[in-house]
Amino acid sequence: MSGCAVMSEDECRSANWYDKGYSDGASGTGSAMLGEYIDACKKYVHVDTAAYNEGRRRGADVFCTDDNAYQLGMNGTGVSDICRVSSNYSNFGEYYRRGKTVRQECSYLRDIDSTLSDIESYTGDRRLGFLNSQLYSNRDYLERYRYEASDYCEYVKQHGRSGNFRTRDLSGIMRGIPYPYALENASAASKMLNDSDAALDRIDSKIRDSNRCLDRNDSDSDAYRRCSKQLRCYEREYDNLRHHQHRAMEKYSSGGRSGSDSLNWINDYKSCERIY
Repeated sequence: MSGCAVMSEDECRSANWYDKGYSDGASGTGSAMLGEYIDACKKYVHVDTAAYNEGRRRGADVFCTDDNAYQLGMNGTGVSDICRVSSNYSNFGEYYRRGKTVRQECSYLRDIDSTLSDIESYTGDRRLGFLNSQLYSNRDYLERYRYEASDYCEYVKQHGRSGNFRTRDLSGIMRGIPYPYALENASAASKMLNDSDAALDRIDSKIRDSNRCLDRNDSDSDAYRRCSKQLRCYEREYDNLRHHQHRAMEKYSSGGRSGSDSLNWINDYKSCERIY
């Protein structure tokens, strides 16, 4: 357990507790750290908590500025209880909230850009068929409204520090997307196609193996009959798999939520392996 201590024996004995507190305050470290120092050092030295807390208060004034508060809020960064001991406590909270408001108001643009990036990752897959046209429709729609969201985000950033701006609700942009389930269905369809295409490749290999088995054996031998039966099974399952694949794509392309139907049919061909 000693290996988990935040300070070693040498560090405990040589520590300047005022400097330690100042460093922790200036970096925004929470008050719980003092307890960890006490636990780590209690076998060796007495932690000067008064010096530490005084240093931490001074360091907190370095961390808890209006500018830092605003930037942390904009970045969505969580903050410890450090600013409770700062002389700028009330202002810090206010500017942090303003930064968070800017981040929230610019979330419309982030959502649009994130969705456009996701769409781009699928639109090059020709196997998705009609789903591609849905994705392109969504892309064109979002690109059209992205300018509005971008202009609004810039406006908010320009006036966010003062808090002097009018908020707008642009959540309707994402709600108005033409095919709301296209990305979800494209993701599911892509996985289904990858898995089923891999199964088709394996079946095709099994078919070739069965044909080679027929070539190696006499037509009246048990081995020939077994391989012939396996061949018919694999050929049947190959056709069945292609049929299921086509039906699944029809469902994914329907425009509604496809759900999470079982895809056990992808591995039905494995039953052919039990034929001897």
